[in-house]
Amino acid sequence: MKRRSLTWQLAIGLSLMTGLLWLGAAAISATVMHHAVNEAYDYALRESADRLLPLALHDLREPGERRRPVEAVDEDGGDFSYIIRNRAGAIVLNDGDLPDDILPPVGEHGYFDTRAGRIYANADRRSGVGIVVLEGESERSEALMDGTFGLIVPLAGLLPLVILGVWFALRLALTPLERLRRDLSERGRHNLEPLDPDSYPPELAPIVAETANLLHRLQKALDAERAFAASSAHELRTPIAGALAQTQVLAQELRDHPAALRTAEIERALRRLSSLAERLLQFARLEAGFARSDIHVSLLPIITLITRDFQAMGTPLSLEVAPGADPTGLVNADAFALVLRNMIDNAVRHGTPDSEISVIVAKDGTISVINAGPVVAPETLSSLGRPFTRGHTAASGAGIGLSIVCSVIEQTGGSLSLASPAIGAVDGFEARIRFDQQNRV
Repeated sequence: MKRRSLTWQLAIGLSLMTGLLWLGAAAISATVMHHAVNEAYDYALRESADRLLPLALHDLREPGERRRPVEAVDEDGGDFSYIIRNRAGAIVLNDGDLPDDILPPVGEHGYFDTRAGRIYANADRRSGVGIVVLEGESERSEALMDGTFGLIVPLAGLLPLVILGVWFALRLALTPLERLRRDLSERGRHNLEPLDPDSYPPELAPIVAETANLLHRLQKALDAERAFAASSAHELRTPIAGALAQTQVLAQELRDHPAALRTAEIERALRRLSSLAERLLQFARLEAGFARSDIHVSLLPIITLITRDFQAMGTPLSLEVAPGADPTGLVNADAFALVLRNMIDNAVRHGTPDSEISVIVAKDGTISVINAGPVVAPETLSSLGRPFTRGHTAASGAGIGLSIVCSVIEQTGGSLSLASPAIGAVDGFEARIRFDQQNRV
C-alpha cells in the first residue's frame, strides 16, 4: 500500500477547508450583494417612474400636440418600458408594447414581479393618471450574475496557489521533522550519542527526550555487553596460556608415550581456544568504536609492513602496487592492520595449500587479497561477514575474521566486496576493500 505524504495530506486538507470557507463567505457576500443590487435597481425603477410621470402629464395637457412616447433611459444606461393609463384604466401611451396581462389593477401602487420582469406602478393623485414602468429584463440579472461570478471565479485561480502556498509553508514548518529523521538515521551501534531536546520545537521535544532516553539505555546495555566480552576474553588469555605451556611441557615428557597423540590434540585445541580469545578481544575493541580516525591515514606503509611479516613467516605472498597508488582512509592504523591481517590469514587458512596469495593495491585505492581455492557458493558468500559464520571448509577458525573486517569497514565508511571465483579467474576467492579517497588531508 502506497504511503501518503503527510505534507500533501495537510496541504490538500487545509486548501479544501480554505476553499469551503471562501465559498461560504462568497455565499454570504452574494446574499448581501443581491439585496443591495435589488435595492439599487428598485430605487432606479421608482426614480424613472417619478421622472416620467410629470412629462407624460405635461404631454397630455397639450391637446394640439401629437402624443409620442418619451424615451426612458436611466443614468446607468439601462432602458425602461412604460405605460400611461388614465383614471379609468385605459392605456393612453404604451412605450414598448407592454402586454396588458402584466399590468397591476388600477389604483395599486408599488413593486410587482411579473413574467416580463419587475415593474413599478404609481399614479398622480390629482389627475388619477398612472404609470407602470417595466425594467429591462437582463439588466438586473446580469448585474447579479456578474457580482456572483466576481466572488466565486477568483477561487478557481487562487485555489492552486493556496495549495502550493500551504505546501511550501508546511515544508518549512516540518523541517525539524526532517532534521530529526537525519539525526536518527545517523545513530547506530557505533554512534548512540543522545539527541538534544532543546534544539527541537516544543511539539517534538517530548519525542526527542524519550528517544534520547532510549539511546542512553541502549548505550549502557551495549557498553555492558562489550565490557563483558572484552573482560572475558582478557581473563581467558592467562589461564589458556598457562594451560598451553603445561601441555607443551607434558608433551615433551610424554614424547615416546602412547598418550603423546592425545597431548598433541589438547595442545591444538588450546591453541585454537587462544586464537578465539584473541579474536574475541579484537572484536570487542572494534565494537567499542576505535576504528575510525579523524584524519586520513596513509595505508601503503602498513600494507608493506604486514606483507613482509607474512613473507618472513614463509607465507607465499606477493604484493603488487599500481604506479601512483597511495591509498588513504579515515581509519585507525591499528584497526587497518587488523583488517589486512585477517584478510590474509583467511586466504592462508581457506586457500589452496602452498598456492600464492596476491595483495594488489590499485591506483584508485582499492586493496584486494586474492587466493586460489574452491569456489564459494553464492548463498554462502552473501552470509560471510556475520559473526561465527563460516563456509563449508575443514580449515580451523571461528568465523570472526571477516566480522572484524566488516566492523571496521562499517565504522570508517569504507566498502567491502567479496567475489568467488576471483575476478578474471575460474576459481579462488577475492576480498576487496576501499576507503573514501575524497577530502584528503
